[in-house]
Amino acid sequence: MVRLVTWTPTHTLPLTAETWSTPALAPDRIVSADRAGVVRAFTATGEIAWEVRMGHEITASPTLADLPDPTVLIGDHGGTFVALDLATGAERWRQSFGAMIRATAAVAPVEGALAIVLPVYGPRIVRMTASGSVVFDRSLPKHEVYQCGRDAGAVSSPLLADVDGDGRDEIVFGVRAHRVYCCDAATGDLRWFTPLRYDPDSSPTLALSDQEPILLIGGGEHTGGTGDNALVALAPGSGRVRWTAPAGGGVDGAATVAEVGGEPLAFYCSLASGSVIATDLSGAERWRVPFGPTDACVHDPLCRPPDRPYFTGRAICRSYATPLVADLDGDGRQQVVAGSNNGTLLVLDAETGAVRARIRTGGMARGSAVLADIRGEGTCDLVVPSGDRLLVFATEAPAPEAWSQMKGEPRHLGWRSPRAIPPRDVRAPRGMASRLFWYSVPRDAARFVAFQVERRVLRPLGIRLAEHYY
Repeated sequence: MVRLVTWTPTHTLPLTAETWSTPALAPDRIVSADRAGVVRAFTATGEIAWEVRMGHEITASPTLADLPDPTVLIGDHGGTFVALDLATGAERWRQSFGAMIRATAAVAPVEGALAIVLPVYGPRIVRMTASGSVVFDRSLPKHEVYQCGRDAGAVSSPLLADVDGDGRDEIVFGVRAHRVYCCDAATGDLRWFTPLRYDPDSSPTLALSDQEPILLIGGGEHTGGTGDNALVALAPGSGRVRWTAPAGGGVDGAATVAEVGGEPLAFYCSLASGSVIATDLSGAERWRVPFGPTDACVHDPLCRPPDRPYFTGRAICRSYATPLVADLDGDGRQQVVAGSNNGTLLVLDAETGAVRARIRTGGMARGSAVLADIRGEGTCDLVVPSGDRLLVFATEAPAPEAWSQMKGEPRHLGWRSPRAIPPRDVRAPRGMASRLFWYSVPRDAARFVAFQVERRVLRPLGIRLAEHYY
């Protein structure tokens, strides 16, 4: 018997500040993080089980993994990364990296040993053991001239898997030097890189398209509106761009891939266009549903008001969420759940985009919805971040439908029903060193010179060559 979900929260869980993080769920545990730097765990009935004050802002999300006991992993803007006991909140170990941590850690076995991988501002990529020992801490190239003396941001949460079928695990993530990097998970060595038009904060997702592996990552959006403004598909063995799907704005959340009607579709949210979008794995758009408009929304070609940049703090209409795809009401059809900074939570039919529910949550839904059987009763609860609260909704989704943390599980595949990547012989891209030098030094220096000439000479004369140099 199908019972419709009642969109009235069973619990409202208070946080100490606004949250940008996606909560993580386990039996009798809801783990949250907020911008005041507090990691707080609740029981399934809404009581506070424990809390830990990190001392610096947190915008990463908690990762749950067995190390071997159930553990919460999270970092803060002060550069501290901790492992906390899921049951009690007791600290098991910590590492200090001396640079901001905004990405969410990925966890998976690599060559027989459990690996924790984490991008850090710099940019750097770090791998740790289950006990917190550092295996490698690799610096990666940025805009070496344009960002001289400054760290490049690393907000993209890594994908940790054998993405190309060569038998070796890779780490794929974006950095704020408008690049996507792929590193060997065993050694940290750079395998390939791909430049995009602007900084990718999105976490890459893995899928199979006609038995060929494909990586999906959101292209960035500058506060002036220019940038990729698209979902970008990459070849996992080389980083070559296979296609782009225009989104009308940047895609800072991750895509979620799920089988719908026997066909894999990618679901993602856009920033400036403020929509949930579905495409097939050739990049063809199937449907698009807007969150708004609201009075604060701005949807024009520049994605901003005419008199000022459109910074995150004023991003009322944008969505940074990663969609959840599940059959919430037991009717045999999957729904897509995603929230927006304007406080709207959309529940959509995954096949058609038809609106099943539009909920005003009363707070910014910057983090993503998650789903798990936290009560141990065989059906899942849906947990939605909203401002300085978490909202808990009862659903009819059976326990196997769980999507219990950021991107569903700690490898960050973003793939609802993952399959093995077919084995293949993969050759490293040629000329990578020379391309990297070209992008990091001569091209970057030329851009820096052009920017200085415009700023110091041409703008006083009322002349602009370009809106942005990045």
